[in-house]
Amino acid sequence: MLHIFEIHGNGTCIWACQSRNSDHIMVLIADENCKDINNMFDDSTFENAKYFKYNDYDSAVNYTLNIIKHLYPNKFLNNSHIEFKLRKNLNDIEKICLDAKYLDYEDYGELATLYMGDYFCDLIILDGKVNLRYSKFIDKEHIDYDSLTSSEYDPDLTNDMSLLSSMKQKLDKFIQDEFVYDLEMSNIDIKI
Repeated sequence: MLHIFEIHGNGTCIWACQSRNSDHIMVLIADENCKDINNMFDDSTFENAKYFKYNDYDSAVNYTLNIIKHLYPNKFLNNSHIEFKLRKNLNDIEKICLDAKYLDYEDYGELATLYMGDYFCDLIILDGKVNLRYSKFIDKEHIDYDSLTSSEYDPDLTNDMSLLSSMKQKLDKFIQDEFVYDLEMSNIDIKI
């Protein structure tokens, strides 16, 4: 059993073992109130167990890691690589944003870019509106990437740090939503 302790609130218990009735890998995840004094899971936790083929360790590990990322997003959103690039000065960016209804991406390209780990967002003009375009690198060298989506954005142009902070907040939320989406797409049912 892996026990993740929380300073405030209930921690999480994760059991991984071979199923009694088959050779499948059984993964059980619940809060710490679902274990007994012998550190064994209760019946409701057993009913919500997730099973994997006997040799499919990767799927079992990925499932468990995705649950942990979902339960403790702040521990995983601390990206080791954060880089911010202003491609225009703030005065120019402010003027461009004010004139956005007359402009498009081709006029100025990226105005600013924030890189955080494998994700990044660009401040752009799209269809006459200020937007953040979210992308994810698809290789370890951070050369190839997929543009995922964009959304309208009202940048805080008080100073460099306020723009960086507001872009980081938006990118953090986008990354968190991506984790949740990945969990939902893998049909993970979280009952804790």
